[in-house]
Amino acid sequence: MSGLAFVVKSSDGTGVYNVTASQASGSLRITCDCPAGSFGTHCRHRFELVSGDARHCIDPSPASIEQLAAMVALSPLRGLVAEIGDLDRQVEEIKRRLKALKKTTARVMAGAD
Repeated sequence: MSGLAFVVKSSDGTGVYNVTASQASGSLRITCDCPAGSFGTHCRHRFELVSGDARHCIDPSPASIEQLAAMVALSPLRGLVAEIGDLDRQVEEIKRRLKALKKTTARVMAGAD
């Protein structure tokens, strides 16, 4: 079994959490001790790391980041992370378009167009 440990900043930047990644028998397990991670739900800390984003890590080791990327590349997470990224981009584009459409609708209702 191989294991990696990362210390990451909390969302508000005032605390820290521990993210661990371990691999045994071809299975990749990534945990975080933040409230969401402790309940096994989606947490930003794990998702950012498996996505290759270490900006919230405190003193990340480049070798550990590379090793985690290699572990993810050989797991089902690779496709899942890519799909989530694609959907997140689509959601942001839809939000942008919806905001513009609402603004146009308000102008039309005000008799501006």
